[in-house]
Amino acid sequence: MARLRHDSVTYPEAVPASLYRREILLKFSGSDYQAFLATHGHLLRPRVARALELARLSPGLRVLDLGCGRGETSAHMVQAGCTVYAMDYAPDCLVLTRESVRAMQSAAGQVCLLQGDATTLPLADGSIDRILWLDVLEHLWPWQVEQTLAEVGRVLAPGGYMVVHTLPNRWALQVGYRVAQWCWPHLPGVPRSDYEQAVHVNEQDPLSLRRVLRLPGLASRVWLEAWTARQAMWQAGRHFPDNLRENAYPLLRHPVIARVLALLVRTPVQAIMANDLFALVWRKADAAPSVPVARRADEMFFDLLAGRCI
Repeated sequence: MARLRHDSVTYPEAVPASLYRREILLKFSGSDYQAFLATHGHLLRPRVARALELARLSPGLRVLDLGCGRGETSAHMVQAGCTVYAMDYAPDCLVLTRESVRAMQSAAGQVCLLQGDATTLPLADGSIDRILWLDVLEHLWPWQVEQTLAEVGRVLAPGGYMVVHTLPNRWALQVGYRVAQWCWPHLPGVPRSDYEQAVHVNEQDPLSLRRVLRLPGLASRVWLEAWTARQAMWQAGRHFPDNLRENAYPLLRHPVIARVLALLVRTPVQAIMANDLFALVWRKADAAPSVPVARRADEMFFDLLAGRCI
């Protein structure tokens, strides 16, 4: 892989923006996006709806959608009456975001589209109340993540915070998926598509994400949630270009399997079964965000591991 010189240190080059062209983005989730447009934004992926819930939006908030992708999140924040800065370094993502915002029947807020690099935010110090960083971290090299987090600390307003979502959970793929293969041998041998292997350069697990977010001046909280089964229910009747979802989603919709999984993910076993990593990030100078996130068994388990391993 080509290398980049930065501050006299050699770093891997960023994943090229050409891998986020419109046709590629729509190939892997085009039916979701078309459904979003057709329903004027009402049909929203469950894990995205969860992230918006954590953001606790209200009219007048200044929100940064950092890595806006297809723009469904930005569109909902505009509808909530926020002033939204939708930022991505791939031009086609900004085109899709504009389409998403226009699809909403009502737009109480406003949106500003920004093409740029997350490591250098074109925003003033303390100018942002909320940042949503959804399904982006796994696409960035560690040096990009570190510089982005420094920028996050700079632009967050007092009392503001960032909502983070990243997947996959490495433990779920490395351990949980192997267990699933033992039970259902017809699952694909490799859980990631060729495209995911090309763009996912920095996948996380709960402990590694805690370390990543532990930077001077920032505080954070990391936890796991299990949304894959609900996603499978939500996408019932659809077909997928990758063998993993095409084969696994029908299994996850089976009533007995769904019930067993719902029970298991309430225990520390969730560490190898849940695929959705969430985090809240705020400035250490501020109080922790008053967002109701119940402390569960998995968090206590991770605290135990962190005490022994970090």
